[in-house]
Amino acid sequence: MHAKGRFPAAGLFGVAILAIAFVAVLCRQALSFPDFEHHTIANEGSQMGQTSLSDIDQDGDLDWVVGCADRTGSWVWWFEFKGNDAGWVKHTMGQGNTDVGGCSFDVNGDGWPDQVSGSKLLLNPGGSSEDVRSAGNWSTHSIGTKYSHDTECADVDGDGKLDLIVNDGNNKGQGLFWYTVPANVTSTWPEHTVGTTNNKHGGVSPKGVGDMDGDGDNDIVTANGWWENDGNAVSWHYNPVGDFLGENHQYGVAVKTWVIDADGDGDMDFFQAEADNPDSRVAFFENDGEGSFTRHMIKDKGSGQDFHSLCVADFDNDGDYDVFTGGGPLSQQTMRCYVWENTAGKGNTPTSSDWTEHHIIDKPCHEAMCGDVDGDGDIDICSKPWTTGNEHFYLQNMGIEDGSITQARLAGLTPSPTELTVLPAPQGLRVFLPAAGFHTVTVTDLAGRVAATVSGRSRIARTVAIPGSGMFIVRVATGTGCEVRAAFVGGR
Repeated sequence: MHAKGRFPAAGLFGVAILAIAFVAVLCRQALSFPDFEHHTIANEGSQMGQTSLSDIDQDGDLDWVVGCADRTGSWVWWFEFKGNDAGWVKHTMGQGNTDVGGCSFDVNGDGWPDQVSGSKLLLNPGGSSEDVRSAGNWSTHSIGTKYSHDTECADVDGDGKLDLIVNDGNNKGQGLFWYTVPANVTSTWPEHTVGTTNNKHGGVSPKGVGDMDGDGDNDIVTANGWWENDGNAVSWHYNPVGDFLGENHQYGVAVKTWVIDADGDGDMDFFQAEADNPDSRVAFFENDGEGSFTRHMIKDKGSGQDFHSLCVADFDNDGDYDVFTGGGPLSQQTMRCYVWENTAGKGNTPTSSDWTEHHIIDKPCHEAMCGDVDGDGDIDICSKPWTTGNEHFYLQNMGIEDGSITQARLAGLTPSPTELTVLPAPQGLRVFLPAAGFHTVTVTDLAGRVAATVSGRSRIARTVAIPGSGMFIVRVATGTGCEVRAAFVGGR
Protein backbone atom coordinates (compact mmCIF):
# COMPACT_ATOMS: atom_id res chain seq x y z
CA MET A 1 0.00 0.00 0.00
CA HIS A 2 1.26 3.47 -0.82
CA ALA A 3 -0.60 6.59 0.22
CA LYS A 4 0.49 10.15 0.42
CA GLY A 5 -0.73 13.61 1.36
CA ARG A 6 0.76 17.05 1.87
CA PHE A 7 1.11 18.54 5.31
CA PRO A 8 2.38 22.10 5.70
CA ALA A 9 4.82 22.88 8.48
CA ALA A 10 2.62 24.95 11.39
CA GLY A 11 36.43 5.86 2.90
CA LEU A 12 39.12 3.48 2.00
CA PHE A 13 41.78 2.44 -0.61
CA GLY A 14 39.66 -0.65 -1.25
CA VAL A 15 36.90 1.48 -2.72
CA ALA A 16 36.38 0.14 -6.23
CA ILE A 17 33.12 1.85 -7.18
CA LEU A 18 32.58 5.58 -6.95
CA ALA A 19 29.51 7.12 -8.56
CA ILE A 20 28.58 10.77 -8.25
CA ALA A 21 24.83 10.84 -7.65
CA PHE A 22 24.24 14.59 -7.74
CA VAL A 23 25.83 17.95 -7.25
CA ALA A 24 23.76 20.67 -5.63
CA VAL A 25 24.75 24.22 -4.80
CA LEU A 26 23.06 25.93 -1.91
CA CYS A 27 23.32 29.54 -0.72
CA ARG A 28 21.86 30.37 2.66
CA GLN A 29 18.94 32.77 2.37
CA ALA A 30 15.91 33.73 4.47
CA LEU A 31 13.60 31.01 3.17
CA SER A 32 10.39 29.41 4.40
CA PHE A 33 10.61 26.21 6.39
CA PRO A 34 9.98 23.18 4.13
CA ASP A 35 6.75 21.19 4.00
CA PHE A 36 6.71 17.41 4.44
CA GLU A 37 4.71 14.99 2.31
CA HIS A 38 3.27 11.89 3.99
CA HIS A 39 3.67 8.43 2.41
CA THR A 40 2.59 5.12 3.93
CA ILE A 41 5.44 2.59 3.92
CA ALA A 42 3.34 -0.37 5.12
CA ASN A 43 0.74 -1.48 7.65
CA GLU A 44 2.55 -4.22 9.50
CA GLY A 45 3.41 -5.59 12.94
CA SER A 46 2.93 -4.61 16.56
CA GLN A 47 5.21 -3.36 19.34
CA MET A 48 8.01 -2.60 16.91
CA GLY A 49 11.43 -1.01 17.46
CA GLN A 50 15.04 -1.71 16.40
CA THR A 51 14.73 1.00 13.77
CA SER A 52 17.39 2.20 11.33
CA LEU A 53 17.64 3.99 8.02
CA SER A 54 20.36 2.08 6.21
CA ASP A 55 21.23 1.18 2.62
CA ILE A 56 20.69 -2.54 3.16
CA ASP A 57 20.90 -3.51 -0.54
CA GLN A 58 23.64 -0.97 -1.39
CA ASP A 59 21.67 0.58 -4.24
CA GLY A 60 22.38 4.15 -3.19
CA ASP A 61 19.29 5.03 -1.18
CA LEU A 62 18.12 4.44 2.39
CA ASP A 63 15.89 1.55 3.42
CA TRP A 64 13.71 1.30 6.55
CA VAL A 65 14.68 -1.35 9.10
CA VAL A 66 12.31 -2.32 11.91
CA GLY A 67 11.79 -5.29 14.23
CA CYS A 68 9.04 -6.65 16.45
CA ALA A 69 9.63 -7.17 20.15
CA ASP A 70 10.14 -10.75 21.32
CA ARG A 71 6.58 -10.94 22.67
CA THR A 72 5.11 -10.16 19.23
CA GLY A 73 7.12 -12.57 17.09
CA SER A 74 10.62 -11.04 16.97
CA TRP A 75 10.54 -10.69 13.18
CA VAL A 76 12.94 -8.12 11.74
CA TRP A 77 12.15 -6.63 8.32
CA TRP A 78 13.67 -4.17 5.93
CA PHE A 79 11.52 -2.14 3.60
CA GLU A 80 13.24 -1.40 0.31
CA PHE A 81 12.79 2.16 -0.91
CA LYS A 82 11.76 2.08 -4.57
CA GLY A 83 11.12 5.80 -5.06
CA ASN A 84 8.92 8.59 -3.74
CA ASP A 85 6.05 7.54 -6.01
CA ALA A 86 6.87 3.83 -6.25
CA GLY A 87 6.53 2.86 -2.59
CA TRP A 88 8.42 0.35 -0.47
CA VAL A 89 8.85 -3.43 -0.66
CA LYS A 90 8.98 -5.58 2.48
CA HIS A 91 11.77 -8.16 2.94
CA THR A 92 12.58 -10.38 5.93
CA MET A 93 15.95 -10.47 7.69
CA GLY A 94 15.14 -13.03 10.38
CA GLN A 95 14.19 -13.02 14.06
CA GLY A 96 15.84 -11.05 16.83
CA ASN A 97 15.55 -11.26 20.60
CA THR A 98 14.96 -7.86 22.11
CA ASP A 99 12.53 -5.12 23.10
CA VAL A 100 13.11 -1.81 21.29
CA GLY A 101 16.91 -1.98 21.09
CA GLY A 102 18.57 -2.84 17.80
CA CYS A 103 20.76 -1.18 15.19
CA SER A 104 22.10 -1.61 11.68
CA PHE A 105 25.82 -1.37 10.86
CA ASP A 106 28.49 -3.25 8.93
CA VAL A 107 29.53 -5.79 11.55
CA ASN A 108 31.93 -7.95 9.52
CA GLY A 109 33.48 -5.25 7.32
CA ASP A 110 32.22 -6.59 3.98
CA GLY A 111 30.55 -3.31 3.03
CA TRP A 112 26.98 -4.56 3.60
CA PRO A 113 24.95 -3.39 6.63
CA ASP A 114 23.99 -6.12 9.12
CA GLN A 115 21.50 -5.96 12.00
CA VAL A 116 21.99 -6.52 15.74
CA SER A 117 18.66 -7.07 17.54
CA GLY A 118 19.21 -7.86 21.20
CA SER A 119 21.19 -11.08 21.49
CA LYS A 120 20.94 -11.89 17.76
CA LEU A 121 23.14 -10.93 14.84
CA LEU A 122 21.37 -11.00 11.49
CA LEU A 123 24.13 -11.22 8.91
CA ASN A 124 23.61 -9.62 5.51
CA PRO A 125 24.57 -12.08 2.74
CA GLY A 126 25.90 -9.30 0.50
CA GLY A 127 26.97 -10.25 -2.98
CA SER A 128 24.22 -8.46 -4.85
CA SER A 129 21.01 -6.59 -4.18
CA GLU A 130 19.07 -9.65 -5.33
CA ASP A 131 20.90 -11.89 -2.85
CA VAL A 132 20.00 -9.47 -0.03
CA ARG A 133 16.30 -9.52 -0.95
CA SER A 134 16.03 -13.27 -0.31
CA ALA A 135 15.31 -14.03 3.36
CA GLY A 136 16.87 -17.48 2.99
CA ASN A 137 20.26 -15.92 2.38
CA TRP A 138 20.38 -14.10 5.72
CA SER A 139 21.91 -16.00 8.65
CA THR A 140 21.05 -15.58 12.34
CA HIS A 141 23.62 -15.99 15.13
CA SER A 142 23.41 -15.84 18.94
CA ILE A 143 26.21 -13.53 20.06
CA GLY A 144 25.51 -13.17 23.80
CA THR A 145 24.59 -9.50 23.77
CA LYS A 146 21.71 -8.36 25.94
CA TYR A 147 18.02 -7.96 25.30
CA SER A 148 17.73 -4.20 25.36
CA HIS A 149 15.72 -1.02 25.19
CA ASP A 150 18.59 1.02 23.69
CA THR A 151 21.32 -0.18 21.33
CA GLU A 152 23.90 2.05 19.68
CA CYS A 153 27.17 1.53 17.81
CA ALA A 154 30.19 3.78 18.45
CA ASP A 155 33.90 3.48 19.19
CA VAL A 156 34.22 3.62 22.98
CA ASP A 157 37.67 2.04 23.45
CA GLY A 158 39.49 4.20 20.92
CA ASP A 159 40.68 1.43 18.62
CA GLY A 160 39.04 2.92 15.54
CA LYS A 161 36.41 0.18 15.32
CA LEU A 162 32.72 0.31 16.16
CA ASP A 163 31.59 -1.24 19.42
CA LEU A 164 28.05 -1.99 20.60
CA ILE A 165 26.54 -0.02 23.50
CA VAL A 166 23.49 -1.55 25.19
CA ASN A 167 21.09 -0.14 27.78
CA ASP A 168 19.31 -3.13 29.33
CA GLY A 169 15.84 -1.70 29.92
CA ASN A 170 14.32 -4.72 31.68
CA ASN A 171 12.60 -4.03 35.00
CA LYS A 172 13.23 -0.28 34.75
CA GLY A 173 16.87 -0.78 33.80
CA GLN A 174 19.48 -3.35 34.82
CA GLY A 175 22.59 -1.60 33.61
CA LEU A 176 24.66 -0.12 30.80
CA PHE A 177 27.12 -2.33 28.89
CA TRP A 178 29.36 -2.28 25.82
CA TYR A 179 30.58 -5.11 23.62
CA THR A 180 33.70 -5.62 21.52
CA VAL A 181 33.01 -6.96 18.04
CA PRO A 182 35.30 -10.03 17.80
CA ALA A 183 37.20 -11.16 14.70
CA ASN A 184 34.76 -14.05 14.42
CA VAL A 185 31.60 -11.95 14.49
CA THR A 186 29.31 -14.98 14.89
CA SER A 187 30.95 -16.02 18.19
CA THR A 188 30.06 -14.61 21.63
CA TRP A 189 30.90 -10.91 21.87
CA PRO A 190 33.00 -9.93 24.94
CA GLU A 191 30.91 -7.94 27.44
CA HIS A 192 32.15 -4.93 29.44
CA THR A 193 30.19 -3.14 32.16
CA VAL A 194 29.82 0.61 32.15
CA GLY A 195 27.63 0.65 35.25
CA THR A 196 24.88 -1.26 37.03
CA THR A 197 23.81 1.68 39.21
CA ASN A 198 21.93 4.81 38.21
CA ASN A 199 19.98 2.55 35.86
CA LYS A 200 17.59 3.84 33.26
CA HIS A 201 14.87 2.22 31.17
CA GLY A 202 16.33 4.07 28.21
CA GLY A 203 18.77 6.90 27.67
CA VAL A 204 21.63 6.39 25.20
CA SER A 205 19.78 6.05 21.89
CA PRO A 206 19.77 7.16 19.20
CA LYS A 207 23.16 8.94 19.50
CA GLY A 208 24.25 9.27 23.11
CA VAL A 209 28.01 8.76 22.70
CA GLY A 210 30.64 11.52 22.33
CA ASP A 211 33.66 13.18 23.93
CA MET A 212 31.87 15.33 26.47
CA ASP A 213 34.91 16.55 28.44
CA GLY A 214 37.35 17.07 25.58
CA ASP A 215 39.89 14.52 26.76
CA GLY A 216 39.98 12.53 23.52
CA ASP A 217 37.79 9.55 24.42
CA ASN A 218 34.10 8.87 24.01
CA ASP A 219 31.78 9.21 26.99
CA ILE A 220 28.11 8.17 27.27
CA VAL A 221 25.24 10.56 28.01
CA THR A 222 22.01 9.25 29.52
CA ALA A 223 19.12 10.51 31.64
CA ASN A 224 20.05 12.55 34.74
CA GLY A 225 23.79 12.30 34.11
CA TRP A 226 26.69 11.03 31.99
CA TRP A 227 29.31 8.30 32.21
CA GLU A 228 32.91 9.51 31.94
CA ASN A 229 35.34 7.20 30.12
CA ASP A 230 38.70 6.66 31.82
CA GLY A 231 40.42 6.59 28.43
CA ASN A 232 40.26 2.94 27.48
CA ALA A 233 36.67 2.12 28.48
CA VAL A 234 37.80 -0.15 31.33
CA SER A 235 36.42 1.99 34.14
CA TRP A 236 33.71 4.63 34.07
CA HIS A 237 32.70 7.41 36.45
CA TYR A 238 29.09 8.53 36.69
CA ASN A 239 28.47 12.29 36.85
CA PRO A 240 24.92 13.05 38.00
CA VAL A 241 23.48 16.30 36.64
CA GLY A 242 20.17 17.52 38.00
CA ASP A 243 19.33 19.61 34.93
CA PHE A 244 19.50 16.63 32.54
CA LEU A 245 16.09 15.37 31.51
CA GLY A 246 14.42 12.21 32.85
CA GLU A 247 11.48 11.51 35.15
CA ASN A 248 10.35 8.28 36.77
CA HIS A 249 7.12 7.01 35.22
CA GLN A 250 5.45 3.70 34.37
CA TYR A 251 8.57 2.03 32.94
CA GLY A 252 11.16 3.97 34.90
CA VAL A 253 13.33 6.83 33.64
CA ALA A 254 13.75 7.09 29.88
CA VAL A 255 15.05 9.74 27.49
CA LYS A 256 16.27 9.95 23.92
CA THR A 257 19.74 11.54 23.58
CA TRP A 258 21.61 13.05 20.61
CA VAL A 259 25.21 14.21 21.05
CA ILE A 260 26.48 16.77 18.53
CA ASP A 261 28.46 20.03 18.39
CA ALA A 262 25.38 22.15 17.81
CA ASP A 263 26.99 25.60 18.02
CA GLY A 264 30.22 24.88 16.16
CA ASP A 265 32.55 25.80 19.01
CA GLY A 266 34.47 22.51 18.95
CA ASP A 267 32.94 20.76 21.97
CA MET A 268 30.12 18.25 22.12
CA ASP A 269 26.69 19.47 23.15
CA PHE A 270 23.57 17.32 23.25
CA PHE A 271 19.80 17.26 22.95
CA GLN A 272 17.32 15.20 24.99
CA ALA A 273 13.64 14.32 24.75
CA GLU A 274 11.82 12.53 27.55
CA ALA A 275 10.32 9.17 26.58
CA ASP A 276 7.78 6.84 28.17
CA ASN A 277 6.50 9.99 29.84
CA PRO A 278 2.92 11.26 29.33
CA ASP A 279 3.97 14.93 29.31
CA SER A 280 7.52 15.10 27.99
CA ARG A 281 10.06 17.89 27.62
CA VAL A 282 12.72 18.58 24.96
CA ALA A 283 15.93 20.48 25.70
CA PHE A 284 19.33 21.51 24.34
CA PHE A 285 22.40 21.28 26.59
CA GLU A 286 25.30 23.62 25.86
CA ASN A 287 28.76 22.31 26.81
CA ASP A 288 31.29 24.77 28.26
CA GLY A 289 34.11 22.62 26.86
CA GLU A 290 34.96 20.88 30.10
CA GLY A 291 31.88 18.75 30.67
CA SER A 292 29.63 21.29 32.39
CA PHE A 293 26.30 21.99 30.74
CA THR A 294 23.71 24.76 30.52
CA ARG A 295 20.14 23.70 29.76
CA HIS A 296 18.08 25.59 27.17
CA MET A 297 14.49 24.36 27.09
CA ILE A 298 13.00 23.81 23.63
CA LYS A 299 9.62 22.38 24.69
CA ASP A 300 8.45 22.41 28.29
CA LYS A 301 5.58 20.49 29.81
CA GLY A 302 2.02 21.04 28.64
CA SER A 303 1.83 19.29 25.26
CA GLY A 304 0.67 15.96 26.68
CA GLN A 305 3.10 14.16 24.34
CA ASP A 306 5.31 11.13 25.01
CA PHE A 307 8.36 12.04 22.93
CA HIS A 308 9.76 8.56 22.19
CA SER A 309 11.86 9.74 19.22
CA LEU A 310 14.64 12.23 18.61
CA CYS A 311 16.35 13.35 15.40
CA VAL A 312 18.72 16.29 15.19
CA ALA A 313 19.40 17.42 11.62
CA ASP A 314 19.43 20.45 9.34
CA PHE A 315 15.93 20.05 7.93
CA ASP A 316 15.87 23.43 6.15
CA ASN A 317 19.51 23.38 4.99
CA ASP A 318 20.30 26.75 6.55
CA GLY A 319 23.48 25.50 8.24
CA ASP A 320 22.25 24.88 11.79
CA TYR A 321 20.62 21.93 13.55
CA ASP A 322 16.86 21.56 13.97
CA VAL A 323 15.05 19.03 16.17
CA PHE A 324 12.36 16.46 15.32
CA THR A 325 10.28 14.35 17.69
CA GLY A 326 6.75 13.02 17.96
CA GLY A 327 4.16 11.70 20.38
CA GLY A 328 4.45 8.07 21.40
CA PRO A 329 2.16 5.55 23.13
CA LEU A 330 1.83 7.23 26.55
CA SER A 331 0.73 10.58 25.08
CA GLN A 332 -2.26 12.17 26.81
CA GLN A 333 -3.27 14.25 23.78
CA THR A 334 -3.57 13.56 20.04
CA MET A 335 -0.17 12.19 19.00
CA ARG A 336 1.66 14.76 16.93
CA CYS A 337 5.00 15.13 15.13
CA TYR A 338 6.99 18.34 15.42
CA VAL A 339 10.12 19.99 14.10
CA TRP A 340 11.62 22.84 16.08
CA GLU A 341 13.45 25.16 13.70
CA ASN A 342 16.72 26.57 15.03
CA THR A 343 16.68 30.31 14.34
CA ALA A 344 19.96 31.15 16.09
CA GLY A 345 21.90 30.67 12.86
CA LYS A 346 24.99 28.69 11.95
CA GLY A 347 27.79 28.95 14.52
CA ASN A 348 25.58 30.49 17.20
CA THR A 349 24.42 28.90 20.44
CA PRO A 350 20.64 28.42 20.43
CA THR A 351 18.89 29.48 23.63
CA SER A 352 15.33 28.74 24.67
CA SER A 353 14.03 31.68 22.61
CA ASP A 354 15.68 30.50 19.36
CA TRP A 355 13.25 27.72 18.42
CA THR A 356 10.20 27.96 16.15
CA GLU A 357 7.74 25.09 16.47
CA HIS A 358 6.35 23.47 13.29
CA HIS A 359 3.50 20.98 13.65
CA ILE A 360 4.19 18.48 10.85
CA ILE A 361 1.43 15.84 11.10
CA ASP A 362 -0.87 14.06 13.57
CA LYS A 363 0.55 10.53 13.68
CA PRO A 364 1.71 8.21 16.48
CA CYS A 365 5.51 8.33 16.45
CA HIS A 366 7.96 5.90 18.05
CA GLU A 367 11.70 5.38 17.41
CA ALA A 368 11.73 7.62 14.32
CA MET A 369 14.85 7.87 12.16
CA CYS A 370 15.96 10.67 9.85
CA GLY A 371 18.14 10.76 6.75
CA ASP A 372 18.14 11.72 3.09
CA VAL A 373 15.97 8.79 1.99
CA ASP A 374 15.52 9.85 -1.64
CA GLY A 375 18.98 11.33 -2.12
CA ASP A 376 17.82 14.80 -3.16
CA GLY A 377 19.87 16.74 -0.63
CA ASP A 378 17.42 17.30 2.22
CA ILE A 379 16.62 15.28 5.35
CA ASP A 380 13.50 13.09 5.46
CA ILE A 381 11.84 11.22 8.36
CA CYS A 382 10.59 7.63 8.83
CA SER A 383 8.63 6.36 11.80
CA LYS A 384 5.93 3.97 13.05
CA PRO A 385 3.81 3.45 16.18
CA TRP A 386 4.28 1.11 19.14
CA THR A 387 0.85 -0.16 20.23
CA THR A 388 -1.32 2.58 18.67
CA GLY A 389 -1.75 1.13 15.18
CA ASN A 390 0.61 -0.40 12.63
CA GLU A 391 1.30 2.27 10.01
CA HIS A 392 4.93 2.81 9.09
CA PHE A 393 5.24 6.18 7.39
CA TYR A 394 7.73 8.30 5.45
CA LEU A 395 7.71 12.09 5.67
CA GLN A 396 9.38 13.36 2.51
CA ASN A 397 11.08 16.71 2.95
CA MET A 398 9.83 18.87 0.06
CA GLY A 399 12.39 21.66 0.48
CA ILE A 400 14.29 20.93 -2.71
CA GLU A 401 11.12 20.17 -4.72
CA ASP A 402 9.26 23.28 -3.55
CA GLY A 403 12.21 25.65 -3.70
CA SER A 404 12.15 26.52 0.00
CA ILE A 405 15.70 25.17 -0.16
CA THR A 406 17.18 26.97 -3.16
CA GLN A 407 19.84 25.81 -5.60
CA ALA A 408 22.01 28.58 -7.04
CA ARG A 409 25.55 29.20 -8.22
CA LEU A 410 27.99 29.10 -5.32
CA ALA A 411 29.41 32.58 -5.02
CA GLY A 412 33.18 32.95 -5.02
CA LEU A 413 34.05 29.53 -6.44
CA THR A 414 35.84 29.07 -9.74
CA PRO A 415 35.43 27.14 -11.93
CA SER A 416 31.82 25.95 -11.78
CA PRO A 417 30.84 24.09 -8.58
CA THR A 418 29.73 21.17 -10.74
CA GLU A 419 33.42 20.41 -11.14
CA LEU A 420 33.58 19.12 -7.57
CA THR A 421 35.47 15.83 -7.87
CA VAL A 422 35.69 12.96 -5.38
CA LEU A 423 38.16 10.16 -6.13
CA PRO A 424 39.59 7.11 -4.30
CA ALA A 425 42.90 7.64 -2.49
CA PRO A 426 45.20 5.31 -0.48
CA GLN A 427 44.03 6.71 2.87
CA GLY A 428 40.45 7.48 1.90
CA LEU A 429 39.03 9.91 -0.64
CA ARG A 430 40.54 12.84 -2.51
CA VAL A 431 38.35 15.93 -2.77
CA PHE A 432 39.20 18.54 -5.42
CA LEU A 433 37.53 21.94 -5.72
CA PRO A 434 39.45 25.00 -7.01
CA ALA A 435 38.23 27.87 -4.86
CA ALA A 436 39.21 31.19 -3.36
CA GLY A 437 39.21 31.85 0.35
CA PHE A 438 38.62 29.63 3.36
CA HIS A 439 36.42 26.54 2.97
CA THR A 440 35.46 23.52 5.01
CA VAL A 441 34.93 20.03 3.59
CA THR A 442 32.56 17.85 5.61
CA VAL A 443 31.71 14.24 4.79
CA THR A 444 28.57 12.78 6.38
CA ASP A 445 26.53 9.64 5.98
CA LEU A 446 22.91 9.95 4.91
CA ALA A 447 21.70 10.17 8.51
CA GLY A 448 23.82 13.29 9.01
CA ARG A 449 26.56 11.65 11.11
CA VAL A 450 29.91 13.29 10.40
CA ALA A 451 32.56 10.91 9.02
CA ALA A 452 35.29 13.49 8.42
CA THR A 453 35.92 17.24 8.40
CA VAL A 454 38.87 19.14 6.94
CA SER A 455 39.44 22.87 6.39
CA GLY A 456 41.79 24.88 4.21
CA ARG A 457 42.39 27.98 2.12
CA SER A 458 42.57 28.47 -1.64
CA ARG A 459 42.55 25.29 -3.74
CA ILE A 460 41.05 22.32 -1.90
CA ALA A 461 42.79 19.06 -2.69
CA ARG A 462 42.61 17.08 0.51
CA THR A 463 42.64 13.41 1.40
CA VAL A 464 39.63 12.62 3.58
CA ALA A 465 39.59 9.34 5.53
CA ILE A 466 36.19 7.62 5.40
CA PRO A 467 35.47 4.90 8.03
CA GLY A 468 33.80 2.38 5.73
CA SER A 469 31.89 2.35 2.48
CA GLY A 470 28.36 3.20 1.50
CA MET A 471 26.60 6.41 0.53
CA PHE A 472 27.99 9.72 1.78
CA ILE A 473 27.48 13.42 1.23
CA VAL A 474 30.48 15.69 0.61
CA ARG A 475 29.79 19.31 1.55
CA VAL A 476 32.14 22.17 0.75
CA ALA A 477 31.11 25.31 2.61
CA THR A 478 32.37 28.89 2.26
CA GLY A 479 32.61 31.46 4.98
CA THR A 480 29.78 33.39 3.35
CA GLY A 481 27.22 30.67 4.06
CA CYS A 482 27.15 29.03 0.61
CA GLU A 483 27.64 25.34 0.09
CA VAL A 484 28.26 22.84 -2.70
CA ARG A 485 27.30 19.19 -2.21
CA ALA A 486 28.04 15.95 -3.99
CA ALA A 487 26.51 12.63 -3.07
CA PHE A 488 28.48 9.50 -3.90
CA VAL A 489 28.29 5.78 -3.42
CA GLY A 490 31.44 3.88 -2.58
CA GLY A 491 31.76 0.10 -2.30
CA ARG A 492 34.54 -2.39 -1.86
